[in-house]
Amino acid sequence: MENKVNKTELVLPASFNYVLNRFKMYNSDVDTNAIILFIKSVDYYELNKKDIFDMLVGQILLESNAKHVYPNGQVIRSTSGAVGISQIMPTTAFHYLQHIAEDDRILYDLGVSDYSFVNRNDLTKDVKLNMTIEWLSRIENNFALWGLIMRDGLKSNGVLEAFVIYNSGKGGLNRHLSLNGKLSEHKYILGIANKIRVPSESLNV
Repeated sequence: MENKVNKTELVLPASFNYVLNRFKMYNSDVDTNAIILFIKSVDYYELNKKDIFDMLVGQILLESNAKHVYPNGQVIRSTSGAVGISQIMPTTAFHYLQHIAEDDRILYDLGVSDYSFVNRNDLTKDVKLNMTIEWLSRIENNFALWGLIMRDGLKSNGVLEAFVIYNSGKGGLNRHLSLNGKLSEHKYILGIANKIRVPSESLNV
């Protein structure tokens, strides 16, 4: 008698195909895991309002073309040192990890690896920063921290402001506004709009 093996079917998120189709426009090799991690982070931090969700998709495309590694397997780094698929600066990551370490649930619920090294007194700051880069090099850590940064930004600011701050900090936002610049005309917002192929004015949510 033939033995039948019961296999647990993978249930994909409802938005999986939407994200897959857009990520594949810029990264034909994007894998299922990356898309699931993106959606998992967005859902966990309750960033799944339709307009914001679309902008987050465009943001990842703008930051890295939805790529975490180069063809040779090395993790993507920008000329300024930003790491991975969401292009987080190591200093930004280090600051966040230091200040949320007392509330482990925030990131560990998303399956990140240990980051207690940020508060070890026996390590130099340079060593900690190098360990932070290694930590960000894991895509699950990268997406989890990106989601937290965006959640905090959206809690404290308007939608477009939060995205601009992610790109250039509050100083960059203030400089743009001081020049009477419309947020919908900021280069980062224009870049996101271009990636998801909508007029930037329609992102003024």
